[in-house]
Amino acid sequence: MTNRRRSYLTGPGDSLILPPSSFALNTMYESFVADTGIDPDRLVYDAVIGSPLPVRDYGRGPQGWDPALNPAMFWHPLFWLPDAIAVPLDFHDENGDEQEESLNLWALRVAWEVIWSGMYDAEDGTWADVLSLYGLDVEAADVQARITAWLGGAADPVLDTIDLSAYISENQDSTVLLAVDQAEPFRTASWGVHADELVNGLNHLLRDAATEEEYRWAVGQIAYVAMLALGDAPPLNDGGQPFTAAWGTITEEADDPATPIATIQARAQYLQQSLTSLARVFYPEYQQLMTLLAQEDQVPVRGQLPAPTPTT
Repeated sequence: MTNRRRSYLTGPGDSLILPPSSFALNTMYESFVADTGIDPDRLVYDAVIGSPLPVRDYGRGPQGWDPALNPAMFWHPLFWLPDAIAVPLDFHDENGDEQEESLNLWALRVAWEVIWSGMYDAEDGTWADVLSLYGLDVEAADVQARITAWLGGAADPVLDTIDLSAYISENQDSTVLLAVDQAEPFRTASWGVHADELVNGLNHLLRDAATEEEYRWAVGQIAYVAMLALGDAPPLNDGGQPFTAAWGTITEEADDPATPIATIQARAQYLQQSLTSLARVFYPEYQQLMTLLAQEDQVPVRGQLPAPTPTT
């Protein structure tokens, strides 16, 4: 069988780190839940990373996943991450002290490992079909039945052998430390690119809104996505309040038909001003970081995932 690559929620040129589209991130999260059947609380959503990341949990099933998950999605490499990167770990910092890896650091570490190994290829926006590497067609009904049985604890001569450990870094402490160094500049760059996209999107939607309903929807939608993509952005003035509380109020008011349109229009002005302020401060940091990454080959790219010898 030919080893396959699949597009899933991504397209050619889509970066897995610092994705430029806040709207796509929102859609990705909802689609991943709908397509896989996974509980939302088992997904890490981080606006720095261009894909939701499922977290393995052996309390959910013998293989770390709920046996009721959609077996047709088990071609996806994020369900086959090696133990060393499947969950956050304890690591030693530069001083040798043991630290607990946060979910944000873990998400960045996983993203780099997925890129380095070729599990994800930004050039064509595809993911490796892991099952095809082992000679299995996930679209076949009998293979899906095997996956469901295996998720429930049944032995399987092929699924039990899948192991991608050879394709990730042996020293995960070094990858964690890379993520530690990058966490702050990547986070602030993320605020910049998402705020810039959202303020431009808001202006476009408001300009094209032909009815009060369309106007309300535009304001509420942008405020909602802002909470997802920029919820951890700090206030820009000493002693100021985080933007996310105000955006939450705007979302609720926009969804309430009883809220006067004049109030929604006033909220739209605040939303525009807050996003413009964040973009003005942080978008230059995004530009600078993109320039730096383009000029410096800081991280090795290992190429496409080699094909293991299929097991029959």
